[in-house]
Amino acid sequence: MGSEQTITELTTRDVFLQVDRRLTLIEGDLRGLDDKTEALDMRLSTRIEALDTRLSTRIDTLEVRLGDKIEALDLRMDDKIEGLRSEMTTQLSANLKWTLGTMIALAGLVVAVFKL
Repeated sequence: MGSEQTITELTTRDVFLQVDRRLTLIEGDLRGLDDKTEALDMRLSTRIEALDTRLSTRIDTLEVRLGDKIEALDLRMDDKIEGLRSEMTTQLSANLKWTLGTMIALAGLVVAVFKL
């Protein structure tokens, strides 16, 4: 019985106090982890917003540049089409004059042949 007297016996109250102390420490650790997680979330949100802003600005810039290039190409195509239209009108006019001249000459020839 001598060794039994030196061992301190833990009462239910002592066990509950130890469990409570350990749970308190775990809760403190979880609060700290929650704070760190929230801070990380805030930093990530800030970075994502900054990237979103940069990306939106870049997209807007590219849209303007693309719009300018499309407008320039449209103007070039209009110029080319107008040039082709002018060439075709000139060529058609020349061909029409030649055709009319040939028809008049043919009519004159037919009249001359019938007079003979």
